[in-house]
Amino acid sequence: MVASQLGGRVLDKRDVRPAIRTDFAEANQWVFYGMAAALALAFLCALAHPGTRVTGTRVS
Repeated sequence: MVASQLGGRVLDKRDVRPAIRTDFAEANQWVFYGMAAALALAFLCALAHPGTRVTGTRVS
């Protein structure tokens, strides 16, 4: 049992679990946004990459 700072109420483990789940979900939200931005940047770089296109002429 953990004593709460708000009003001296005693919290049970069952009261803490939803808060932990919410904190975990909110933290993961920023990770997913960062990964989505990285994937978008990688996609734009892939579009700009010349690949197999010839970009210059060889002098031999």
